[in-house]
Amino acid sequence: MSNQDTEKVFSIGAQVLSADFGVGTVAAIEKLQEDGDDFYVVQYKNEKTKNYFPTIGNKNIRQISSKSQFEEVMKILKSDQPKRKFPTRKERLAYFDRPLDKSNIESIVVRINEFHTVGGDLNPKEQKTLDRLIDTLRLECLIIFEFTQKASKEYISGFLTKE
Repeated sequence: MSNQDTEKVFSIGAQVLSADFGVGTVAAIEKLQEDGDDFYVVQYKNEKTKNYFPTIGNKNIRQISSKSQFEEVMKILKSDQPKRKFPTRKERLAYFDRPLDKSNIESIVVRINEFHTVGGDLNPKEQKTLDRLIDTLRLECLIIFEFTQKASKEYISGFLTKE
């Protein structure tokens, strides 16, 4: 069981990343019901949007990686992976539809790599999921390295192309 399953990980003011919502700041920790669990209240740049994430067992937000952590995990995208084959399209769809631990950058990168091992035969839902995961990496790259959007896109694209 990881720390994320048993204790609060983020403090108020911490900058966090959500694969679904982008970069935000933990503005508070609140109970939604009097005797209920605690939730992180994450405020986003426009300050009009906020989301609630459980403090215990959270799999949707994570701390932004350090430069060295990010560079290390990006090597997974350059690694050679065997082409993933599925007996049927239905089984492939079910495989990629399973829940993803978005609180772990490595699981995001591994899923991107898995999509690439299938080849170019992705359906629109799979392509949308893949694009969202890649956009999450681009956003994190932009923040970590203080890149422009264009530079961030080029940096990530360099890892996505196999030589």
